[in-house]
Amino acid sequence: MTTELCGRILRDRYRVVRRIGEGAMGHVYLAEHRQHPGVRFALKVLRRNLVHQATIGDRFRAEAAMLGRLDHPGIVRVHDCFEVDGSVCMVLAYVDGDSLGDRIQAQGAIDESVALPMFKTILAALDYAHQAGVIHRDVKPSNILIDRDGQPHLCDFGIAKQVGQRGITAAGMTLGTPQYMSPEQVQAPQSLDHRSDLYSAGIVLYEMLTGKVPFGDSPTESDMAILQQQVVRDPPDPRIINPKLSDGLGKILQKALRKEPDQRYQGGSEFKRAIEQYEQGWASRDPASSRMPAADEVGSTHRYAVYEHPTDGRTAIRTGFSWPALCFGLFWMLAHRLYWQAALWAVSGGVLGLMIALVLILYGDSSAGGLLLVLVMVTAAIWVLPAIFGHKWLEDALLRRGYLRVGDVSAATADAAIMHASSAQARSSPAR
Repeated sequence: MTTELCGRILRDRYRVVRRIGEGAMGHVYLAEHRQHPGVRFALKVLRRNLVHQATIGDRFRAEAAMLGRLDHPGIVRVHDCFEVDGSVCMVLAYVDGDSLGDRIQAQGAIDESVALPMFKTILAALDYAHQAGVIHRDVKPSNILIDRDGQPHLCDFGIAKQVGQRGITAAGMTLGTPQYMSPEQVQAPQSLDHRSDLYSAGIVLYEMLTGKVPFGDSPTESDMAILQQQVVRDPPDPRIINPKLSDGLGKILQKALRKEPDQRYQGGSEFKRAIEQYEQGWASRDPASSRMPAADEVGSTHRYAVYEHPTDGRTAIRTGFSWPALCFGLFWMLAHRLYWQAALWAVSGGVLGLMIALVLILYGDSSAGGLLLVLVMVTAAIWVLPAIFGHKWLEDALLRRGYLRVGDVSAATADAAIMHASSAQARSSPAR
């Protein structure tokens, strides 16, 4: 099949305009409705030499029949399927835009404010297909088309499978793209379920947010090596690749890419809800917490608060212009910083003190040894207990009052906040 279709009218309604794509399976043409030129279609034409190959020809016809039953705004719709010049032609809705794969290749990582709404549409489309009993089996960025309005459309169900359907795949043949295949798709492709698509979708989200796939990003890796990694290796932490990602998104990706299907999201709707809950948590934060505060912004009208930076997961203290709040924050900083230092000093100093005390008791002045033993115990209690229990008590108090929402406060950030608050306090105090 060459370009002889260009200029022809098929089925008395589709005027073939030009070829817009070509692949190993066939060609893709742009067509328009004969009576309504503004209505455009994509014609997917299978190569003649592949039509009579059972697995390929059957899959092409099965894709047309399957997509014809799916009607969702996030799925490219099939309008018609017919034979032409000894080949098979599928008529799909035309998506004027590029693929998600092209977009990632051109710009790298996509900002989460753009990526997450787009990905939720993909999950809704997958959930719809799964509810209809269709498993895609090849979810990847190149099979997601982005229109001019930025809306994604899932396409290419060529190796999709209906639940309960006997496979038309040749024995020993593995279908899918190694970089996006689930562990069960590698090990038991005939028995996988819809959760395999959700794993692949998780890799798509990983690539959207980092610009890289977790496995097989290097062009020198063989398909076999990539498939082995999908089965046995955990994905690299996406926050190492893109430090702007929050801990919340990292945990969502971690769950989506679990090796065991039972430990992943069990449906597209559950995956989508997790993202929506993350977005709601981000939106409910104080607007000022969308960035780290400048020196003169620490405090403002709040007496005391702790917030989480939305992109890199750091937390910081904000103290107001009151000495109680400043002292409270200072105590938190000291307790947090001294927690491990106190424990280290207590262990090393305590062991040394006990050894000296025992030596004095056994071989020297027992009264001096006993006094040293008591001194070691009292010193440890004075030094260690306030740091340990004060640290935990303060943390619990902050959690109960809603001041501490996520994580701990780093010592460096706390130091900076306390220092800024102190200078702001000094500037605001009237001169005596």
